[in-house]
Amino acid sequence: MSKHHTPKKPNLEQLELMKERYEVYGEGLVVKTKYNRSPEVGEPVGNVDSRGYLQVRVLGRDMRAHHIVWFLTHGHWPEQPLDHIDGNKLNNSPDNLREARSGQNQKAYAKTYGAVGYRGISFRKDLGQYTARACVDGERTHIGHYDTPEEAAIARDLKCYKDFGYPWEGLNEIGQEYILKHYPDWIKDDD
Repeated sequence: MSKHHTPKKPNLEQLELMKERYEVYGEGLVVKTKYNRSPEVGEPVGNVDSRGYLQVRVLGRDMRAHHIVWFLTHGHWPEQPLDHIDGNKLNNSPDNLREARSGQNQKAYAKTYGAVGYRGISFRKDLGQYTARACVDGERTHIGHYDTPEEAAIARDLKCYKDFGYPWEGLNEIGQEYILKHYPDWIKDDD
């Protein structure tokens, strides 16, 4: 995969086999037509890879299940990275998937927060402060240093939401609450 995790398009034979073998149901893929060593018809398909994504092997190539769901739902292979809206890499429901701009880093939306407890925040022992960062156009962007992790998380979320176009679910809960209280006019209609 590329730097921005744009999914490599399968060949025509692989795409046709996907349409034949799988269908979208609930939170992902189920077997449509029984094939060698597959689960039974109607049962979920795939294995969780080392990064926590569900993957499926098609003609010797491992592919992420959410890319296949996108293909089966939209009729074309995704041309940009896909984002799990709720942060759950195993929820491959079509309503939970969206194409992200190639510069947006899906890691920013992950539901993992690290040791500090907030997205995009780390502790700088040498400074004795918390550092706020964001990923913009595939590059880490420094936002600032703060005395508390809460101050850092709020500053990061204000900058990410207002200036960098992050989606609502890409923010920390504390940042969402702050925006709702102090800047309700910032809330976008699609949030």
